[in-house]
Amino acid sequence: MNHPTRRRATALLATLGAAPLAALQACGGGTDRSNAQIRLVNATSLVAGYDDLALRLDDQQRQGPLAYGGSEAYAEVDNGSPTLSVSRQSSATALLSAVVKLDKGRYYTALAFGNQGALRQVLLDDNQSDPDANKSALRIVNAMPEGGALDVYLTGSEETLASSVPVQSSVAYGVVGAWLTLTSGTWRLRVTKAGSKSEVRLDVPLVVLASRQISTLVLTATSGGVLGNALLLTQRGGISRLDSTQARVRVAIALHGGGTVNTRVAGVLLSNTPAQTISDYNLVSAGSQPVAVTVAGAAVVMPDVALAAGGDYTLLVHGTTDTAAQAAGAPTPRGSWLVDSNRGPTDSTQVRLRLINGLADTPATSPGSLALSVNALALADSVAAGAASAYADTAASADALISVVGNNATAAFKDINQALVAGGTYSVLAVGSAAGQKVLVRQDR
Repeated sequence: MNHPTRRRATALLATLGAAPLAALQACGGGTDRSNAQIRLVNATSLVAGYDDLALRLDDQQRQGPLAYGGSEAYAEVDNGSPTLSVSRQSSATALLSAVVKLDKGRYYTALAFGNQGALRQVLLDDNQSDPDANKSALRIVNAMPEGGALDVYLTGSEETLASSVPVQSSVAYGVVGAWLTLTSGTWRLRVTKAGSKSEVRLDVPLVVLASRQISTLVLTATSGGVLGNALLLTQRGGISRLDSTQARVRVAIALHGGGTVNTRVAGVLLSNTPAQTISDYNLVSAGSQPVAVTVAGAAVVMPDVALAAGGDYTLLVHGTTDTAAQAAGAPTPRGSWLVDSNRGPTDSTQVRLRLINGLADTPATSPGSLALSVNALALADSVAAGAASAYADTAASADALISVVGNNATAAFKDINQALVAGGTYSVLAVGSAAGQKVLVRQDR
């Protein structure tokens, strides 16, 4: 893969970047080489709430507070085997602790990562020897708590994944990969679910690896729970954020009365079907994006949508195309945006569910807002049409009884039996009308 762009970037970086980097690594910023050097890097999920982490050695704070991706110089510490702990800046209570061995004259990074209540750390050895000129050394850490095993690709900007092989395959969560030697230059970084070239978790078009640069690529989670961000840690140097610029969007069609629904967001086709169904997620650019929805050829007015990078979203198309029902007060076709959180349950032996109310009824026949229970355990209540409940965790089951009930004291609106797999996240979608209701259960991850 010898690309003109990469050759030019490599030559420039080799000329301008190698000497300062080598000097920085050699001198360590003028520190005492008889002591150890350590820094804390906060690689926790952006939604974990750990935005003020502090590093303590034997109960003495050495660094902090640090937010996600925050960079701080190495702290000079005594050699030995201290107890390393990470806590919030505002609390002395350790979120995690471990006895570590720090040798004189050597550098370390304490990498903190994970979800709230499940913080983890790994001590990175920052003493890798310089690679040859026009080469870069890279290791990979999967710090996405719910990402599963991941494949990592570094390719030319226009190369397809179909024609590429990963630089590292099946990178497991929490594992520090072996050092890779790569040609220095400008690369396109893509991360996929292990074994899949279609389920892309992160796509960064320009990542520069300079001649003789030594880096650690840390893959981190986003708000939606599926897409990823990354941090590029230069050994004994700075930290660069490689944030996602995409979101995932799908459409849930809950219309009563029929009619083909065509949905596009940011020009990406999400649906062109009459079925009451939930589509797969599609990648679209984050930011303000146009939305186009037609039902049976008639346009449904939809404003632009603001999509946060790394987020997951569902466009719920609901209402009715039945003119008689509309005349009796049932809603015409419309769209509602729902923010999804495809994070797994806190307890991996449980499942996470939410209820989406897509019903369309006349005032006289409406069951009112809806409630959800699983095996007689109430999980959601008072969910209005066009809205979704909060997510709730419950026990996994091979044959769970899922009940969707109207809140106007009527009998059970719909009961279904459904397998709920441990660790899964589910959407329960009520579609149609009280006279022709269906409940769709979708495992979202």
